[in-house]
Parts: sequence; structure tokens; C-alpha cells
Amino acid sequence: MKIAIVAAEISPWAKEGGLGDVIGSLPAALKRINAAEPVLILPGYRALLSHFKTRVLEEKATTTFGHE
Repeated sequence: MKIAIVAAEISPWAKEGGLGDVIGSLPAALKRINAAEPVLILPGYRALLSHFKTRVLEEKATTTFGHE
């Protein structure tokens, strides 16, 4: 099963609170128990771009919320 994990922070590179700690360890834990194939979706912070293999999916994305 593939799981997309969307977050604003990841430990130790971009961390403000506990969310960064969880996002930093959750993907490895899911892989270790063969529960999922996680993919992280994070903002393109300069601190992250130099540490990870990255791929741009969309330059701009439009999402509609609520009624049109």
C-alpha cells in the first residue's frame, strides 16, 4: 500500500514542534514493519532540498474547496 504523508516539517532539518519528530520517524517505521510504501510531501525549504532526492510534481496546483 502506498501512503502520501503531507507535512510542513521534518526532524532534524525543518522542525518547530512534535510534528517534525513524528514525520521524521514515521516513514521508516512503516517501511520496517512492511505496512506501507510512504512518500513524503514537504514544502521546498532550502534546508531540505540539499538533503533529499526531490522531484517536482507540479509547479502550481489548483484545488477547489467548498461549493462553486
